[in-house]
Amino acid sequence: MKTPLSFTVLTVVTVLLICCGQCLADAKFFDGNWEGLAIAGGVGYAVSPVENRGSVNGFTTIGRIGYGLSDRFMLFLSSSIPTIAPTVGFLYAPNRHVPYYFQGALGYESSGEDRLMSLSGGIGYEVREHVALELSLGFNRFTETYSSFIISTGETVKNTSNTNSITLAAIIKFFMY
Repeated sequence: MKTPLSFTVLTVVTVLLICCGQCLADAKFFDGNWEGLAIAGGVGYAVSPVENRGSVNGFTTIGRIGYGLSDRFMLFLSSSIPTIAPTVGFLYAPNRHVPYYFQGALGYESSGEDRLMSLSGGIGYEVREHVALELSLGFNRFTETYSSFIISTGETVKNTSNTNSITLAAIIKFFMY
């Protein structure tokens, strides 16, 4: 199976952003406080059993841009592969002196009559400033509408197909804040 060009481009851009971001973070352009602008990019591995279609496993990427409302709570916009649907989410650190946080996201994408909805949640742990490991669990529902032409009657009938999947992802994330 050939890798789509968009996936290859996204992978290269993600790796470059991670490298550049890590250099910026090390250079202390970001103040180490969650308040204000934050940018994150990460790579990892995802396992996604898809209803009636087997399992899809492999490389995953994530990109986020967010704004910290406080040193413990952040809102973000995110996109990742394999989910693709843009998501809106949050990060919450119960105690900033302990380097773990919770995250959640909700996504929706519509193209014509096709829809993708996703919901995810997880936990992250900052192994050092600006570098975190995340484990997330996502639920996805893809609704596809297509038309069938019935030759014997000359009618066009609309059909709807729903596909559900669960995604478990482990990601190393470079987090500039």
